[in-house]
Amino acid sequence: MRKYVQITLIPDEVSGVTGPVLMSHVMQALHNHFVRIKDSRDSVPFGVSFPEYDENKPTLGDKVYVHGWDKDFSSKDIPGALSNLRDYLHVTSPRLIPGSRIKGYVAYSRLRHDHGKEKLMRRRMRRHGVTREEAEEYYADYQQDFFPDGPFVLIRSTSTGNNTYPFYIRRLFLDSPGEGKFNTFGINPAAGVEYF
Repeated sequence: MRKYVQITLIPDEVSGVTGPVLMSHVMQALHNHFVRIKDSRDSVPFGVSFPEYDENKPTLGDKVYVHGWDKDFSSKDIPGALSNLRDYLHVTSPRLIPGSRIKGYVAYSRLRHDHGKEKLMRRRMRRHGVTREEAEEYYADYQQDFFPDGPFVLIRSTSTGNNTYPFYIRRLFLDSPGEGKFNTFGINPAAGVEYF
């Protein structure tokens, strides 16, 4: 049986805990939890969605849904993963997905920025064993594209020495749920969750 947990952010502007800051903390906590429960293929049984996603503002909004199967919610503690943020969140118990309100399916993917020319040349030299001159020739016409304005959260990477980076998120509408499991951020551009 498909269910979802609704996480509602409760920002506190007085103490400086704004919606975007809180959303970053929620996504960091979910990511850390998903890393702990991932399977041998680095996938998790939960997908996330942002019902207030708006690329024009840009914002992810003040709500996150965690979608999954009943059996997974009973064995994996989503509210517990967010316990250190409990003063700033309202987290529901797993609820049935309202079938009559489903408008379709939505998936999310990560938008990555293009690297600078110098970094790409070094990578090509290392991976393909080419000289600097060959790498320069390969990237002679390269023009770096930067991110468009879009919703993002700030994520801290423990695997790269606690560096913080923007994690840009793009929404995609699907005709069907698609296939596959979700990564440790709860997203997969080929696997959708219910949109309601």
